[in-house]
Amino acid sequence: MQASSVLEAWKQIDPVSNPKFSVLDQAALQADLTKTQALQSELDALDAQYTELRNKRDALCDEMWDKVKRVRASVKGLYGDDSSEYEMVGGNA
Repeated sequence: MQASSVLEAWKQIDPVSNPKFSVLDQAALQADLTKTQALQSELDALDAQYTELRNKRDALCDEMWDKVKRVRASVKGLYGDDSSEYEMVGGNA
């Protein structure tokens, strides 16, 4: 992050006097950097949760799709592939 490298360089320019630029000082930049890092940590945690939820949803959808295929195959076996019943469950009649 550029703010971090600028702050570190700023500290090295004159470590004793902590120079200010107008009303901007190192503490203000450090405070913003700290807040930003905290928010980024929260975002990273939420992103991990989102990924986990998406993976659970995808696994459930895979299981559900398997059940849909099994129902269709069963209806096709019982009523035939040209039946109204097979068409009702999405089969191609």
